[in-house]
Amino acid sequence: GRRAPEEIFQARQRLTVTSKVGERLKAVLDRRCQIYTTRLAEFRQAKKARPDGLHDLRVAARRFLAVTELLDGCGLASGKHLAKGPRRLLKQSSDARDLEVQARQLAEVHGIDDVVRNIQRRSQRLQRLVKASCQPEHVLPPRRAIAQVHNNIAAAPDVMLSAQILSILHQDIRQLQQTLGALKADVKARDLHALRLGIKRLRYTLETANEVEIVTTTPSWSKQLARLQDRLGNIQDLRVRRRLLKQVGLDTLRKDSKREQYRRIAAFVAKLPQLRQLLHQLNDEVAQVRQ
Repeated sequence: GRRAPEEIFQARQRLTVTSKVGERLKAVLDRRCQIYTTRLAEFRQAKKARPDGLHDLRVAARRFLAVTELLDGCGLASGKHLAKGPRRLLKQSSDARDLEVQARQLAEVHGIDDVVRNIQRRSQRLQRLVKASCQPEHVLPPRRAIAQVHNNIAAAPDVMLSAQILSILHQDIRQLQQTLGALKADVKARDLHALRLGIKRLRYTLETANEVEIVTTTPSWSKQLARLQDRLGNIQDLRVRRRLLKQVGLDTLRKDSKREQYRRIAAFVAKLPQLRQLLHQLNDEVAQVRQ
């Protein structure tokens, strides 16, 4: 059966009694920084590129950046100090990752093995350049900046931190609702890019709010956001596939991909009422906790 609203989203405790939020927030920052550092070391030390090595590194960088943006929104961190290194890595590895996606999109197409191998070689060459250029001192957050943020968090009252994080969560929900409201009836793949970014941002903010135990959502909520994000990613991948098939002159397969893309867009659009309902409910619950 359907879950009751209080089972989908529950306040761990009221703001007036919230405690140890600062300690948990520092732990989240340190944990995501450690994961990012580990992924970077694994990527740089690998003699042969793992299929998901670069992808995992970029995800770790984005998850760390999500925390720095939250801290920045709370007035606890200077984004340019904590985020400069990870942003540099994402920028320098973007082309290599794009080529990985292109090779994957064409791998199952018969008769173009030379094209796929050429793309793979280009991606591997770029990844080697990324390894050489992304020295830890250039792409990791400075330790002194992390220490300063720890001091800033320690000086901030837990009630204030809770209120600010809930405010940011509320803003992310409203922004996603506005993006949904701006969608036209005839949705195109390019129209869904902003929606995917909004879902990703809300997902990361919600995960952090859960980790610091300001709010507690059921695991299914984050999974639903992740599934929607993946659906939108698959639609974007089909856009890439269509463009690549056109470049290699496989018009019939390109048309098949176009039909598949339209089918997936229609399936995603059918899920939008459910997403709107969940966002409305989540927004109401956050507003109640903030009172």
